[in-house]
Amino acid sequence: MHNLQVRRHYAALRGFYLFAFLGTGSIIPLLSMYLTKEQHVSGSQVGLIMSLGPIVMIFFQPFWGMLSDYTQKTKSLLAVCTSITGIMGLGYIAFDRFPMFILIAACFAAFQSTIIPLSDSISLRYTQETNGNYGGIRLFGSLGFGVAVFVMGQVTNQLYPIHVIFIFGCAFLCIAAILASQMPGQQKKKNKGQYPQRIPGAYHFPLSAFYFSSA
Repeated sequence: MHNLQVRRHYAALRGFYLFAFLGTGSIIPLLSMYLTKEQHVSGSQVGLIMSLGPIVMIFFQPFWGMLSDYTQKTKSLLAVCTSITGIMGLGYIAFDRFPMFILIAACFAAFQSTIIPLSDSISLRYTQETNGNYGGIRLFGSLGFGVAVFVMGQVTNQLYPIHVIFIFGCAFLCIAAILASQMPGQQKKKNKGQYPQRIPGAYHFPLSAFYFSSA
């Protein structure tokens, strides 16, 4: 029974990384193209929108870490914020004004900033407890992002208009949110005030995605 539960937890962790990065990989790399071709936003405005992500994430990642540690509900916080990230992406379809794009980009980045640090915290802790392979879990994130970039590029080029990236992205992120709720739970700690366990450089990949997408 214990081994079955461990396998289920690992399946949830792998599935979360896969779908979370399918979601972000569907939206972020093609966002600048959508803003330019569909919404006719100027180059300087696109640059401003794309630069908001890294700036917002710098301020919000510590906040989410402290909130997670204080509430001791890391996976619930991760599930909620992941689903909200997908819903925020739909705002690019709902609105067509530059000020609204600024607001949407800031909100999207704020909630997206939970995905990597909190999921890495859960994954690293659980692999240490069960003598598992963290790298094998994290690999699914790279796989998901790569597949999303390639497939969405083909889909929007040959089959559907480019705004479908937000629909697919939202769907993938909502699936990831469901999987987050199936992750292993976090044990209560007596001493609060410490951030969840993180990996040096864990934030570099999603932040770089913003820079690549604005190129």
